[in-house]
Amino acid sequence: MRGLSAAVLCLALAAAWLLPSASPAWARAQLAAPDGRLARPATGDTLATSTVRARPVQQVGGPFHYGIQAHLFWTDRPRVVSMAREAGFTWVKQQVRWDSIEPQAKGVYDWRELDAAVAAANQGGLRVLLSISAAPQWATGGNPIAGPPNNYQDFADFMRVVAQRYKGRVHAYEMWNEQNLWYEWGGKGRLNAGDYVRLLRLAYGAVKAVDPGAVVIAGALTPTGVNDGDTAIDDLLYLEQMYAAGVRDVSDAIGAHPHGYNNSPDDWMDTKTVASEGFKGHPSFYFRRLEQYRLLMERVGDPDRPIWITEVGWTTANQAPGYEYGRDNSEQDQARHLVRALEKARDEYPWVQAMFIWSLNFSTLVPPHDEKFPWSIINADWSPRPAYTAIKNMPKGGRNLRPPRPPTAAQVAQFARVGDCRWQIAVQLVGFTRSADVTNSSSGFYDACGVEAGEYASPDAPVGRTNENGELTVVLDHPDFGRYDYVFTDSVGRAAAVTIAYDPSTPPSGAATAANVAEIARVGDCQWRITVQLAGFTPQADVVASSSGSYDACGVEAGAYATPPGGVGRTNENGELTVVLDHPDFGRYDYVFTDSAGRSAAATIAYAP
Repeated sequence: MRGLSAAVLCLALAAAWLLPSASPAWARAQLAAPDGRLARPATGDTLATSTVRARPVQQVGGPFHYGIQAHLFWTDRPRVVSMAREAGFTWVKQQVRWDSIEPQAKGVYDWRELDAAVAAANQGGLRVLLSISAAPQWATGGNPIAGPPNNYQDFADFMRVVAQRYKGRVHAYEMWNEQNLWYEWGGKGRLNAGDYVRLLRLAYGAVKAVDPGAVVIAGALTPTGVNDGDTAIDDLLYLEQMYAAGVRDVSDAIGAHPHGYNNSPDDWMDTKTVASEGFKGHPSFYFRRLEQYRLLMERVGDPDRPIWITEVGWTTANQAPGYEYGRDNSEQDQARHLVRALEKARDEYPWVQAMFIWSLNFSTLVPPHDEKFPWSIINADWSPRPAYTAIKNMPKGGRNLRPPRPPTAAQVAQFARVGDCRWQIAVQLVGFTRSADVTNSSSGFYDACGVEAGEYASPDAPVGRTNENGELTVVLDHPDFGRYDYVFTDSVGRAAAVTIAYDPSTPPSGAATAANVAEIARVGDCQWRITVQLAGFTPQADVVASSSGSYDACGVEAGAYATPPGGVGRTNENGELTVVLDHPDFGRYDYVFTDSAGRSAAATIAYAP
């Protein structure tokens, strides 16, 4: 499923974001296969915890894989494989409904179509990704809505058999599909990221037990723009909940479906390069939603795990209700957006390691009024659409990566007194999203040269737009002196803070104080090591740190805490210091670092296993 495809649901949600589906629902995509029958997991599930611990199977920045989603059931398989190869794809994805393989009873299988599909891909030299979901009726207690089995061990048992049968011939498995959407998870009111990770944990262990080399991908979420907890959970929030439930220990990669609706891959909420007006202003409508996934993964301390885009596409004019935005995309737009998305993922996102276009050949299998028809990059007669030709002709070499973005930082570049009770401060921002609008909020206390004084707080206000390197110089005019705690945030969510404190007799010199989290590393069982880099402090000065927040000692103990100041080291001749913090727990930690001359900076560290 690629969004909220049901027209009734779209109309019900129109008041919120007017969000129809991003593309067709897979519940109707596997031709002639029965619908899934799913139910909420029962409390008596057999949940034997896997002892296999996930580690990213490829390092971020490794090879980029070109993939296409095709349908290899009930079709001319050699022709499909040949067209995929001719277009330059090296991977093919096949969506598989569990209920079509093991439909009648546990242990009774029908492998005919899947065997033939895998064999055709292998013979054509394509690597294979299987995306598997939709439990059979015998496993769900008769629930008519697609979703997981009552007993998650049933899915693990099935995945073990699949992985054993196709070891060496299927190279990656995606565990479920868009599980943050009600009709993928057994019905309304059942959505639960913790439940999904329980299912994934068992399936991950089952696959790795028989085929350790297979890539296991956490099921991709759908960007719905809806977060009512009943019909859908916002994909970014659901991903955060998956991390809280331990997804990093039971996946080799995170799946994503960043469909672009009627927007260019380079567009964002504050960037519009297309003529269309609808489907703007919410992160769910953009390919660049991926950047928010990455930001979250960095924040929770998982920067080395790759993202696999297991489905992405742009529909042209679509006859199905809920896909009216397809009218905004011409065939040339579809071609241009798909090529640009491939280029962007390959050259600008080193953490994206595979991208699968939706789709190759559904136009040859379904009628024109079917929602899946206009996403295809070939026509019903197998002739190429402009998108197929454009992808075929684009260079498919290795990555041409742009320089990596440095950590976000805000540093005072210049400080000047420009008049009677007037100061001007220039703050240099680095490491922010390229070509993004930036806002600033601040709080603190001020003294307007004896005329007025007090505490203050100001809401977010725009301060400018970053350049193509993610940099921006912000000039602040102050008719007063005191202490000012600034937070700069870009439109994707990257942020940095800086504290500026001065009075007429002792204006600051050099960089303002800054505390930037450089690394979060897991170093043992319930043990993490955080590295914080301090800059702009007094040279050769002792530094103390105090902190407060909330913690969870891996289920042994949890609660709020506050610690008094304690020594953490001495700055060098440039006023810099690297502080290493060892944590026997996870949670949220608000640190304040202060040197012996009174200069300080704050850093918030939040992560989960």
